[in-house]
Parts: sequence; structure tokens; C-alpha cells
Amino acid sequence: MAGHVLQNVLNGGEISPLMYGRFDQPRYRTGAYEMQNAVPMPQGGVTKRPGMVFCGLALSQGDAKARLVPFIYDGQHRMIEFAERSGRVWYPNGTLVPGGVFIHPYTGDELADLRFAQSADLIFIVSPRHKPAKLSRHADTDWRFETLSFTPKTPRPDAPALASGGDNAGTGNQGYSYKIVAVNPDTGELSLPSPASDITCPSLSLTWHVNVSWNALPGIEEYRVYKKKSGVYGFIGRSTDGTASFQDANIAPDLGDTPPGEKTPFEHEGEYPSVAFFLQQRLGFAATAKRPLTLWTSQSANFENLAASVPPKDDDGIEATIAGERQTRILWCKSEGRHLVIGTAGGEWLLSPGQGNVITPGSHGFDPQSYVGSQQGIDALRAAEGVLFAQRGGGAVRMLGYAYEEDKFKPRDLSILASHILEGKKIRSWAWQLLPHGIVWMSLSDGTLAGLTLLMEHEVIGWHRHETDGFIEQVEALPSAGGEFDLIWLLVVRNGKRHVEIMSPYFSGADKETAFFADSGLSWYERGITRLLGLGHLEGRTVHIFADGATHPPRQVKNGMVTLDYPASVVHAGLPYSMRVAPTVPEAQTRDGSTAGRLKKIRSVKVLVCDTLGFSAQFGANAPVPAIYNTFSTPARDLPRFIKYGAVDISIGGGWSENARLTLISDTPTPCTILGVVSTVECSPGGKGHQL
Repeated sequence: MAGHVLQNVLNGGEISPLMYGRFDQPRYRTGAYEMQNAVPMPQGGVTKRPGMVFCGLALSQGDAKARLVPFIYDGQHRMIEFAERSGRVWYPNGTLVPGGVFIHPYTGDELADLRFAQSADLIFIVSPRHKPAKLSRHADTDWRFETLSFTPKTPRPDAPALASGGDNAGTGNQGYSYKIVAVNPDTGELSLPSPASDITCPSLSLTWHVNVSWNALPGIEEYRVYKKKSGVYGFIGRSTDGTASFQDANIAPDLGDTPPGEKTPFEHEGEYPSVAFFLQQRLGFAATAKRPLTLWTSQSANFENLAASVPPKDDDGIEATIAGERQTRILWCKSEGRHLVIGTAGGEWLLSPGQGNVITPGSHGFDPQSYVGSQQGIDALRAAEGVLFAQRGGGAVRMLGYAYEEDKFKPRDLSILASHILEGKKIRSWAWQLLPHGIVWMSLSDGTLAGLTLLMEHEVIGWHRHETDGFIEQVEALPSAGGEFDLIWLLVVRNGKRHVEIMSPYFSGADKETAFFADSGLSWYERGITRLLGLGHLEGRTVHIFADGATHPPRQVKNGMVTLDYPASVVHAGLPYSMRVAPTVPEAQTRDGSTAGRLKKIRSVKVLVCDTLGFSAQFGANAPVPAIYNTFSTPARDLPRFIKYGAVDISIGGGWSENARLTLISDTPTPCTILGVVSTVECSPGGKGHQL
């Protein structure tokens, strides 16, 4: 019994061996036994992972640690590199910003624990060992690191002068006390209240008053006046003409409107927050060593002021603590609409408005959502249609998304069908590359890279593994200069040196000479190139070379250079890597039963390709069969056929097998995109057939 089997959807990604018997599962039919250095695309095909471009050596080398932090603002995107107690800034194209350097207090061992929250040109930074701080860009050559004080920037007035006067005073004498608050004309921020001034005078009446005056402050036009009653200072009026005076003609204080009080909860060791976030125009902090389940927010639109009045106003700072079972500490916070999603070591919570749509000091509440718990040391990631977090203990990734039928956020396991990829490993860092394919990239504890193509509206959840000749420490994403695609940045240790590298943009096929498929590589654009200089970072290593749209024989780097066999105009060179895709063996229900478990033989394969220059096909353990294979010896004048769109026929002389596995391989520095596979498969009848 023979037939043609079409597999034109391959974006199910690599599946776990525990899935090999689930022939009925859709992800089995669209998945692969192996998907290495290949990226499943939302449209259904698989493309070879782009190469990694060498940008330069990192500031930190050896045992010293490093950290990459994206700076994304109004098309002026930058990548910030943190080293021990210093840092520098990169442009999106992988070149350093001249003069873009700064000093900070963090040691290399503290960099991994830093958390960040960005607003415009400000990046707020928290560390469990330091006071909260900010890094602000005043210009590309002027980056300033400052510790936050949380004391209002608006100057505090001096104590007011008091005098009584008028006609027809009330009966007897009485004591009065006043405070003054200045209002910032640009931000509306209130200063701390002035020291109190007291006066004892005849009782006030409509015609007997206390004249309150104070020294005017430069640039301040508005002041608020508060009078004491029953031990509380309440608002009685304001001066808005800059005269710095006010007349109290027995005005009753509003005890619901009190002057702000200073609040600086992060002053000492054990009081430094370890989480930073934004929520409804507020800057938030959470999880100090002494108060691991407490969070604080700034005043609304006043990020460096935590002050609150008594009773609090709606725009005052917020302090709230989770009270629940098995919650050890807050590990991450992400805003989702009008809610704040919170991950702890024991479960997931929601901070929601008590009434209306706005969280205020007097209107908020915590609601438990699930009890999965998060892995320590890794922040949650906003990606696709929800918030991703690493499950407690590692080994799984979950997406926290809103479930309308249950009116709560539920954590969906995204790794259950590819559990082997994270088994025994932990995520060191991750990044969301929205454009062009929607991929979550993860650097793992074993130094490899994992990818997850994620398009929830089309149920695309495809895992893939990526290896390179080196140890990947960190991955980050940054939009390109024009914002048309997202770039993946990496810290990679190779040859004992820490590199800063960028994954090349995906090959479009417009010009095959530009295809970049080598790691830690460089490019040269010049007519008549015969020597490739600047390869000192790969000294002694053998590099693969792609010259004028064809492979060139590999060369060993000596004295930071290699020599070409023939002149070329566009050349790329770097470390080799291999793409391997092994689609699952489709099973079908026939008239005499299922094909599962029967002996099979693949007679031939037709591979549908796009923008492809070279690959081979392998059946089982047999030797690979060349398709449009480039052998490193083709001179530029005898280029192999470049296929924009088309099909490649491959005859395979394999034997019978119960698991007729086909593997597609691209191990040259050439582009390869697989859109589908049509296999001619012969299956033995009734479970009997030829012996292997």
C-alpha cells in the first residue's frame, strides 16, 4: 500500500517524546521530532535561524557579570550594557554610542537581580541591596544615574507669620495653628507642609480674623492653607496671586483634605524593593526583605513621590499588603488593563479597583487567581495576548490570560507538549520578538537558546531549540531603528570571551548575497575582497564563508584574518551551525486499520521551499542525500540554483522501518525555508511486511 502524504503545516514545533503516541493530537500532526536552529513561522513553514552578528567584546570579561537592558522610546531605541559599576550604550545597528557611558553602584553579582521600569527618557531601577534609583537620558552623550529620594521636589515654605485683627471679636481667647503647602506650577505637586505656627487671640468671627503670611518662594504662585482642629490640619483655602498671604475669618477646616505627609519607606538595608512596575500612571515598588508581600505606588503622575494624606486622597500614594496562605514573597508585577497581575512564589494574584476603573488608596483589593507559583530570579514577560511567567521550580512556561467564563486570570501551560526542552533547565532570561514572527526567545541555564513561536489567535504554539558554538548568557529584544522589525541581542561567551551579538534580520530573499547564516560573524562589502580582516575574536577557529551568493571553502582564522580563494564583493564569515527539521511521521486510518506501528518506506520526497539555496534530506540513520546542496567548492561563476518559490524532488533509497523518520538538514551558511513536504510512503498491509 503506497500513497502521497502532504505536510504543509510545520509550525507545531518540536514535540516531547511523550507525545510520539498521540497521533490524534493536532500538534503531533503539525509538529516535529526535531527542530534545531529552525524557526516555525505563523504561516505554517519553517525557516533557518538567522546568524548572529558580532558587535564587540562586552565590557565585563572573565568571571565578571554583564547585563543588557533595552531602552525603547519614540523611535530612539538604544541597548544599555551594564558592567560592574559602569555602563555604556549601543545604537540598534550594533555600534557604540560615542560618549554614551555612565557610572552606577552595582557590582557584577548584583546585576542579575536588578529590575527595571521605563517611562520616556527615564529608567527606574530597583535592587534588593540598594535604594531605588533612576537612569535618565538628557542626551545620547549625557546619561545620569541618581538615587531616588521620594521627597517632594517642590520647595517647602517657611513657618507662616500670624497676626489677628478686625472688628467684633468672638467671646474669649482661643488658640489657632496653621501650616502652608506650596503647589508646583508645572506638575501640580504639593510640597511638604511648612512648620506649624500658633497664635492665641480673641475668638474668630466673620469680622475678626487671623492674617496668615509667609515668605514667597521663587516661581510659586499657588499656596494651600491648613488650620488645625481636633488635632488634625484641614484645608481652609488657597492663595493663588503670589502675594503669600491669606485671611482666616473663622473658616471651618475640611478635615477630609489634609496636607501631605512625607513617606520614605526605602531608606535602610532590608527596606529596598526588588520589584518595579507601572500601574495607571503610577510608579510601583514591591517586595522588600522585611515586607516581602507589600507593594507601594507613587502618587498619580508623580513618580518620585509616595506621600499620602490622612485620610488619603484618590491621587495619593498607595501601600497595600497581600494576606494569603503560602505566599512567601512578590516576585513580579505586570499591569493588565485596570488590574495589576502579581506573581508570588506560591501563586498568582490580582490587584483590582474596589469600585470603578481606577485603583486608589481607598478603593482596591487583592484576589487570588491560581496557586502555581513562579520561579525566582526571572521577571514575568508581557508577550502575545498575556503575561508569561516561569513556573515555580522551572521546567514550564505559563501564560496568564483572562478567562471570561470564570471571570479570572488563568495560567495556561504553554510547554506541556514540549516539556523536554525545559526539563532539568531554568530560564536565565527571555525576550519577546513581536516582529516579524512573534517569538519568545529564552536563554537557558545550559547555555542554549530556546524559542517559542506564539500566535494565540491562530493557536500557533511552536517550540524550537537553538545551539551555537558558545554559551548564551542573556537574550534581549530591541526594535530596529525604523521599528519595522525587532532585533534579538545576545551576550555570548565564546573562546573564553564575552561577546555582544545581534541576531541578523530574517532573510527576505530579495538579494541572496545578503543572506547571513553564520554565528559571531562579520560582513564585508567592497569590490575585489581577498582578505577578511577583523576576525580576532575568532582566532584559531574555523569559519564558514558565504561570498557573492555562494559558499566558499572554510578557513581557519590566523592573525585575525582569512584569505579567500577568489575575489568577491559581498562576503559573510563566522562560526557554522546546522538547521535540522524532522517532521513527524503522519499516521492515517485505512480500510484495514491504522498505519501506526506498521513498517514503512519513504520512496521519494518533494520538498516545497522558498528563498532556499542549499539543504539535504536524511532517512533514518542513512547518509544525507543532497538536494540543492552547496559543497563549499562551488566558485562564484557556477552558483547552484537559488529557489525563490518551488519544489525539490529527492529520491531516498531507504529501507523499511516502523518509524520512517525524515530529517531535512542545512549545515552550510545558506538560506533555507521549508514550506511543506510531500512524501511518497509505502506501508506494509495488516502490520506485516518486509523485515528491516
